[in-house]
Amino acid sequence: MKKILLTVLLSGALSAHATELAPSDQISSNLAMEQVGLLVADAYALNKEAASMGFEWRDTVEFIKKAEEMAKNGKLTPALEAAKFAKYQAILSIRQANDQANAGPNY
Repeated sequence: MKKILLTVLLSGALSAHATELAPSDQISSNLAMEQVGLLVADAYALNKEAASMGFEWRDTVEFIKKAEEMAKNGKLTPALEAAKFAKYQAILSIRQANDQANAGPNY
């Protein structure tokens, strides 16, 4: 008897949860879209800083544009990855500029 009651309660809970998935999916996609926007803005700013230092990397802008295009087409997971990678490249280009600021021969 307890097994039957438990099965009925679980199936009711799961079916109630299934009807709630649509709004939470919408919220998560809105959050992902917002996160893509923030990452793209960061990547643009960091890339601009790297360019001002003379160390803009070739592919960073391409990844930013890909992230924006994928987000526009609703491909949020690849857009997040492209935006993260663009930001990472911009950070590395600034790090390279700082590391090589006083580059020269060591005698």
